[in-house]
Amino acid sequence: MKDPENGWIEANITINGVKLNFAQSMTLRAAINNFLMELEDPDALGEDKLGRKMVINYKDRLREIVRYIVGESKMSSLALISVYDTATPERHMYEKFLFDLLKDRKPWESISHKKMPHYDEHVKFVRSKPYKKWYIIDYRGPVGSIYLTHENQVGIFIERHNQGRKFGAKALNMLLEDSPNVETIYANIGAFNSRSLCFFVMKGFKQERVDFKDNEDNTSGGTLLQYVYRIRNPYVIMPQAHARSS
Repeated sequence: MKDPENGWIEANITINGVKLNFAQSMTLRAAINNFLMELEDPDALGEDKLGRKMVINYKDRLREIVRYIVGESKMSSLALISVYDTATPERHMYEKFLFDLLKDRKPWESISHKKMPHYDEHVKFVRSKPYKKWYIIDYRGPVGSIYLTHENQVGIFIERHNQGRKFGAKALNMLLEDSPNVETIYANIGAFNSRSLCFFVMKGFKQERVDFKDNEDNTSGGTLLQYVYRIRNPYVIMPQAHARSS
């Protein structure tokens, strides 16, 4: 079903012969996604063998339900929604989603982010428009975010329970296509973020350099900080050469 106010799409769900309305379907999907996120902790249902087995089984069944609700046959409904252009109340919803996405990030997935901010600090940061472009990745609801800095560095973050569904790859391609004036795009990848490194390599990014953080005692060597990869934007529009005057 489609919400007439904002065009969002939710599944048609019937329980015991009663068809849920749009808000009820959205609430059910959100509750399932939140439960899946809680089950990322293997001890969420108990610190014994039975509890861990229940976590695995619940996650499998919940993912089946998500596939029924969301569907995986098409990616055509994937959309990039600007964080900067959204109106209230969508703005507050997206700011909260970005905050939850930040909380879910593992230490090795972050480079600049080291300390979790307070929520009001987070909102202030978002509204300061720190990036050239910043989008919510939406597939029948928010599933992640993607941004492009003023230095043409890309950052992609997908909800943990939605990873592996090609949302990041599709969003990256859409961002490249939406940036025809940007010839080269960079990705800064944390030293231990092997999953992100594999993603960008598979998407055609090439290594630019390796950055090290200086040791506090100024000794030689330093600690590996990040890898920097780059790709030439296949959608770039090169400026036409000026015609020679006769």
